[in-house]
Amino acid sequence: MKLKARQAFTLIELLVIVCLIAILAAFALPSFSHCKCKSVRIACVNNQKQIGVAYRVWSGDNGDKYPSEVSKSPTNGGWADFAKMTNAGPYCWSNYALMEIELGQSPKVLACPADRRKPAGDFKHLSNKNISYFMGGGANENFPLSILGGDRNVAPGLKPQNDFGFSPDDGKGNDVILQTNSAICWSLKMHSGENPVGAGNILMGDGSVQQCSSARLMTDYQCNAVDAGNFPTGYLNKSNSFRLIFP
Repeated sequence: MKLKARQAFTLIELLVIVCLIAILAAFALPSFSHCKCKSVRIACVNNQKQIGVAYRVWSGDNGDKYPSEVSKSPTNGGWADFAKMTNAGPYCWSNYALMEIELGQSPKVLACPADRRKPAGDFKHLSNKNISYFMGGGANENFPLSILGGDRNVAPGLKPQNDFGFSPDDGKGNDVILQTNSAICWSLKMHSGENPVGAGNILMGDGSVQQCSSARLMTDYQCNAVDAGNFPTGYLNKSNSFRLIFP
């Protein structure tokens, strides 16, 4: 019995197959992109949760106070001396360096995978350029709704900017005092890629981490952000104010 020779695909059939694969890939890529963005944001949330735990462990060893409430002495390292400065932004990194042991001796959790900034190799080489999260100068456990930290891309105004807002790229830091009704939003960086009005994560005084849009940042969290104060020496307008220090 003579077997029939197997025919190869024709050029038209190959073109049809290639087109079908391209169409399927076009449908699949947005899903992959969405999953990647979601996983990166979850990693950022976990980073901030670890930072929140580090704050609480540190406070347990220092009279139930966070670093910005404790003055430096021969027996312990605190951050209150920096907190008294008019602009503590350049020294934002040192607040986290105080919690080296509590952070597991790894500065990796201080850099968000969605940020262009990369983690330091160790705490000896830590600088603002290795940190993705601002800190709340007056937040503590006694004010559970105070803002202890969050993604650094918070910007002034109601229209999202295409930069990092209060946090300069040069790593010189920034020290900002806001009112509970100040106009702020997330800029179009880090976790705002799929949200034209901005989105980000914040760490609360009780150690919890919240994901929120720019609108929720103002209506649900900023309006309740009054904290223990801890303003620079000589600052008088403390009513309904809170302080954020950016790396």
